[in-house]
Amino acid sequence: MALVARGMNIPGYASGFQYLFERPKILIEPAVLAALAGRYQPVGGGEELVLQVGDNGLQRVSTGEVVNLFALAANSFYHPGVFYNLSFNGETLNLETFYGTTQYKRMINAKWMQAYNTAKWRFWILSISSFM
Repeated sequence: MALVARGMNIPGYASGFQYLFERPKILIEPAVLAALAGRYQPVGGGEELVLQVGDNGLQRVSTGEVVNLFALAANSFYHPGVFYNLSFNGETLNLETFYGTTQYKRMINAKWMQAYNTAKWRFWILSISSFM
């Protein structure tokens, strides 16, 4: 997704500089993406990182915002237009931005998260129905 609004001429785009920084968008199988999705906690503490499976790759979910991440390889993802790179190594995730590199550890994988949310809703429905 390009960050170009209609009627705007972002410096460099008129000259074709976007092609110098263009990166591939590899399609990864949904099963591989599902294995990477989940909740990650920074090693030194801080705000957790939530990843889910999107249409074309992974998506980072943050308070009302969804950021699409495209695949360079089965274990390497990026967001076009900004310096935001993810690389996976087993249960460890490295996030590289302009501010440096942060290491995350997996807290919950996506399958467990989905089962937890389903069980939570079942419990809520059962508890509500007991009051009727």
